[in-house]
Formats: sequence, structure tokens, C-alpha cells
Amino acid sequence: MHVGVGNEQVKSGGIGAQLPETDVTFEELVHAHWLRSQAPSDDEERSRRELAYAERRAAFERQNGTITEAYWSQRSLAAAAVTEKRSRHALLPFLHIVRSRIHRADDWTARPASADFFYRCDRLGVREEVLLDGTPSRLAATWLFTLVSRVLALADVSESKPTERDALMSLEAELTRIEAYVERASRASAFRQYFMGVLTGLVAIALGSVFVELLAGSTPFSDAAAVAVVAGAVGAVVSVLQRTARATDIPPPGSDDAPDLNGGAHPGRIGRALPFDEEIGGSLIFGLGVVRPCLGAVAGTVVYAALATEFIVINSSSSLLLYASLAFAAGFAERWATTVFETSGPDISDPEAREALDAVSSLPETLEESLRSTLRGPRLVNYDGWLTVDVRRDGESLPIGAGHEIELRPDSEYEVVAMIGRDQAPGLTVPLTISGGVEQQELDFFVELDSDRPALRQAGQVVRVQAAEGSASVRFPVALPAQTDPPPWLWIRVEQQHRAIQNVELVALPTVLE
Repeated sequence: MHVGVGNEQVKSGGIGAQLPETDVTFEELVHAHWLRSQAPSDDEERSRRELAYAERRAAFERQNGTITEAYWSQRSLAAAAVTEKRSRHALLPFLHIVRSRIHRADDWTARPASADFFYRCDRLGVREEVLLDGTPSRLAATWLFTLVSRVLALADVSESKPTERDALMSLEAELTRIEAYVERASRASAFRQYFMGVLTGLVAIALGSVFVELLAGSTPFSDAAAVAVVAGAVGAVVSVLQRTARATDIPPPGSDDAPDLNGGAHPGRIGRALPFDEEIGGSLIFGLGVVRPCLGAVAGTVVYAALATEFIVINSSSSLLLYASLAFAAGFAERWATTVFETSGPDISDPEAREALDAVSSLPETLEESLRSTLRGPRLVNYDGWLTVDVRRDGESLPIGAGHEIELRPDSEYEVVAMIGRDQAPGLTVPLTISGGVEQQELDFFVELDSDRPALRQAGQVVRVQAAEGSASVRFPVALPAQTDPPPWLWIRVEQQHRAIQNVELVALPTVLE
């Protein structure tokens, strides 16, 4: 989701100025539309503004896709739009993906009552943009656009703050339904990507086996090795289908697990069938799906090697059907291969042989865990606490507005304090929560101060805190530059293991001493 604040991010340049084709933001487009709507009676000036808007819109659509829905405020530099862009699949170029994206520009400092509502919309728009595609993406973006445009339209027709707050309260339930829909749709999209990867891996293994046999001058699937490899891959795919079928059964209406047809939050059971977090991205999910039949093929290869070398002797005949059956069972559930090995052969009680079999049978699980760790990086450390941001001058805290705006003087020095702890502290406080990771007594966070002004950026610092109690803080000296138009932005970012955990935005409104 692309978000801007009024005209504060509009770049300088006269009407009709030549714009680079790769650097047209939604704020610039809104600014051009506003100037066009305020065009004077002079025909030449009106034509120049029309041309500037057309150029900016064409450049913007080249980067972000065609604008399918749009709302332009008639009273301020505020607008919302939905774009659709068609692109090729990263791993399957013959497939096309259509993604919808919502863009918003709004002078929220004039309407602080809507700041929290728009923050939820922005966060939801990011999830929709990253996790969804196709029809779910279009539906979620259009649904979210409807809410945003209703709030902007209300601001256009009414100056009453109570009226705006009442309207926002009535839209909260609708926003909750959109959040529930995006959650369900993201899980379904993740499963679709995963299953496409599984089928792709199976087809690749089957075609690869046929190709190798043809190169060797053999009839396809006449060799026991090829049969075992493909059967193991098929067993892994069937295992995925069986677990998914159990996990996605729809409960009967009226039961406690029945979905809410009115759009309420319902987690479903599809997420339990997926061995990953859907937020890792479609390409990685697709890759994990490809790995699944490969693990089954590895298990089938192990079965073939054990039978072909007579390490395991079941009967005097080693037919293709026997290889296929045992390889399928090993691919379906790797633990079954261990059972077959332990119950076959006279010498299996030998300690060295049993140790070797244990190592071989656990190879698929080891490979899967290793690949998953490589793709997702090291696991995060669990934490449940708060991030508090405080801006101080001469040791005294300054008030921060509801829209995260703070008044600063260019001739003064300030200190931005970021505190991480289990309890809330005075200042701007936001949750800092990590779950699903590992437990440790101590953990490190990386905190940095970023800004749209290079002079205000500060190097990051490591903050070490206790998981169960206590707090720690870092301090960043800040002095506003003399040029403060537009007002500078400040971002306090918190990371762990190079992954963003929390982000707090501040906008520094310059003041003068009277």
C-alpha cells in the first residue's frame, strides 16, 4: 500500500516540468490533480495543468498498473486509488499474476481522529499487497478502497469532528471483516502456492527420470531405480493431500468451528496443514512445495539402495511392484521406512547397522529443516513487551500528538529516547511482541533512527533486555535543519535478526519562538 501525507512529500517543480519515468509517486499525482481542479480561467494555463496531470498519470500507471478506482478530494490534497498490475510468475514465467494495490494520500494532521483508523487500513493494505493476488487481491483492495473513500468523502462534506468520529466507529466493524477476509485469503493463497510447488516438483522428478532412462537406452519406468524415485515422490504428494484434506474439512453449520458467513474472524484449519508462515512470500512457499516430492524421492532412493544391495531381503524376488510399494510407503511417511528396515533382515540388530539406518531414515526430515532454516533465517526470540518513544528537550518530555506529530524548533537540540521493556512507560507506546520463536533469558534488539532527511539519520544501536523483566533504552540526539519545508519525518525502527519487528513514525512540525 502506498501512503502519503497531503502535499508534504510533493517534489518541487513547476507545472509541466519533465518528470523521470521511474519516479512518480501518488502524492505527485494527487498534487497534479489538485492543480488541475483549481485551474484558472486562462486557457493556456489550464492546458499546461491538464498536460502535467496526464504525464504524471501515465508515468504513475507505467510503474504501478492501471488505475481502476479513484476518489479525489475537492477540498484538500487527499485521495485514494486502486491499481491493477499484471506480471509474470517469478518461477513459472508462463503464468501471469494480477495484483491490486491501494494508494492513499491524506493530510491526516488536519483530521487526527482518523489517524488510528487509517493506520489499520495502511497495515491491512500492506498485507493485501504482499500476500494476495488475483481475485482475492482485487476484492480486498476494492473493499478497503470503499472504506477509505467513505472517510475522505465524509471529511469533504462535513467539518464536524463528532460526526467524523461517529462514522469511524460505524466503519470499525467493516474493517474488522476485511481483516478477517485478508487473513483467510492469505492462507488460501499460501496453500495454492505450496500445492503448485508440490505438483511442479512431482512433474520435474517424473520427467527427469524418463529423460535419464531414455539417455541410457531403456524403456521409461523399466528400471527399478526410476520406479522407486518416482514412487517415493508420489507417496510424498499423497501424504500432503491427505493432511490437507483433513485440515480443510468444513465443520457443519452451527458447530463451534463453523465459519462466520457474515465475515467475522475465523482462523479456519488450513493454516495447520502448512508447515510455514504464509508471510515468508510466494516464491519461498513455492520452493518449499517443490522440496516436498524431492524428499519423497530421496526416501524412495534409500529404499531402492537397501533392496538392490540386499541390505534388506524381504523375499527371493525383487519385482518392480515391490520397489514401488516400499518406496511409496517411505515417501508417504518417512517413519514407515524405519519400521520396514527394523522388521526385515537377520542382521538388523547389529548396532552399527541400526545406527546407519537411523541416520538414513532421518535424512529427509533433516534436509527439510535445513532448507527451511536457510530460507527463513535464524529463529526469532520470543518477547512480550512495549516500545516507548519519548522526545525530550533539556530533560523534559515533549507532547506527541494523536497523529504522531511533534512540534520542534530548528534552533534547539532534542533527544529521541527509545525504550524497550515489559511495562509501559510515559511517552508514545506501542506493543512489541514476538511469538512462535525460541525462549531465551536475554535477547538483543537493533534500534535505529531513520529519516527522509539524511542529516537526521542516526546509526543503529543494540539494545539488550531481559525477557521476563526490566527495560533498556537508547538515545539519539536530534537537531532540526534550518530548512524544514516540508516537515521532516522520523522513523524509529526495531529489528531482530535483521527482520523488522516494529516501526514508529514521527513528523516534526517546525515552530518559532514568539
